[in-house]
Amino acid sequence: MRNFTTTVLALATAVSLVGMGCAVQDPANETALSDVQMVSKEISATKLKVVVERGEARVSIEFERGPLRPESWLGNPDEESSTLDDLLVADRNDLVFLTQFGGDTALDPDVGERIRPPPDDLNMKQRYEDLVLARDAADFLENDEEILAQFKWSLEGLRDIANITLQDETWRGVKLPAADPQPDVSEVEDQANGEILDFSSMMQGFTATSVRYMHRAYIRWKPCCWSFGEHSAALVFVYNSSGTALLKTIDTKNHGTAATHNSMFDAAGCPKTWGDRSNYLPPLQPFKSSDTFLYGNAGGCSTPYDAIEPTTGGHVCNDDSMAEYFNTKYNASSSWATCGDSTRRELHPTCD
Repeated sequence: MRNFTTTVLALATAVSLVGMGCAVQDPANETALSDVQMVSKEISATKLKVVVERGEARVSIEFERGPLRPESWLGNPDEESSTLDDLLVADRNDLVFLTQFGGDTALDPDVGERIRPPPDDLNMKQRYEDLVLARDAADFLENDEEILAQFKWSLEGLRDIANITLQDETWRGVKLPAADPQPDVSEVEDQANGEILDFSSMMQGFTATSVRYMHRAYIRWKPCCWSFGEHSAALVFVYNSSGTALLKTIDTKNHGTAATHNSMFDAAGCPKTWGDRSNYLPPLQPFKSSDTFLYGNAGGCSTPYDAIEPTTGGHVCNDDSMAEYFNTKYNASSSWATCGDSTRRELHPTCD
């Protein structure tokens, strides 16, 4: 089973793009990096928005710095951010295709309106070029001293999510394996305490449409907290109905290290893939507001985060991962028991 901690694949070779009948050379070299141009830059103490381009490729990159992480749960401050930051990357058509969220909801309450399904005829050759540009932009933007000083870790996060997205098999012409059997949503066992939850009244996807999507979920984890516990986060990919084109990457941090960080490992049984879904995104924790189309995808639990004393009805990162995984698997939202019970979920959940 492929683990995302492996070395980035040598994409400098020709990459066949599914359905496009063409191949693209990965322009990751010094000459190509020198061709990157910054079109615009808006920066403040907590936010950055830049637009960069290279030839016809163009991406908009947005960072927003969030609250401080609890100091006691931060691993090595020289290796990862001490704040919970958000990241959004949009392609040349202003379609958001890379997202990374630090907490349970997006810092920008209006971002939900911007995340929408791509057209049926999305040009995957152009999307690939924009994805490679997003990756290279992390190196390019480090040359800006102001950006590097304020958003060093956001640049690392951009590099991580872009690299993992580039590793996806579909860029090399490999179709996803058959989807896992559709789960029975009438009864679900919450692994936190064995409680059975009834989904009969919960939403099962969104408005019916002839367009279908596949959702693929990972739970990723690492030891934390002086080795007395574990941290985990969910990583979700959205594909077209045939599993031949990756459309969006959703990277969560769950109040800690991002799922795409190189210190994280795949949990047992991951990934799992489900198809034939009418909704573009799985129904994860909605954005704070202005999420008219229910495209929320920021995180898991809606109860307060409480890593110190979760027995008060709050949740920890592993509760978030369980909720995110269940929401993706069953394509339905719920007030999961794990998010508010009195059990401290010290270990990461699995995809089994």
